Amino acid sequence: MRGNRLLDRLPFSHAPVEVLYCNNLLECLGDRQAFARDVARWTGRRLWGLFHSTHLFAGTVHARLLINTAYAPPWYGHARARDLGALVDRGVVSAADYASFIADLEARESQGRYFYSVTGFAYVGRRLDLRTAKGR
Repeated sequence: MRGNRLLDRLPFSHAPVEVLYCNNLLECLGDRQAFARDVARWTGRRLWGLFHSTHLFAGTVHARLLINTAYAPPWYGHARARDLGALVDRGVVSAADYASFIADLEARESQGRYFYSVTGFAYVGRRLDLRTAKGR
């Protein structure tokens, strides 16, 4: 993506959005701080704080950790790396960069050095009875 800023290519207006889902993204960005600033612009608030500040929901944030130490089908990390091939089709990533990325993953696998992890967060809660919520 040399010469192209990912943030300039995303189809978001300046208005806040209700849900933002990012998966396997931060490790791919050269300017993580710029992305974080745009996330703040898009969402305008933090999800957990939003739910709790309304006093309409009771819940907690849960984390899920997925780790792969093998790069091969049907492992999740392998499938997600192969999904990135769609970026070549869209002209976002060059075929050479994608091929180099896949070759690097395969080399790490053959050396026993492949590691893939994803940490996912979810707010799990329930809507409070409005009569209860008004008394808070």
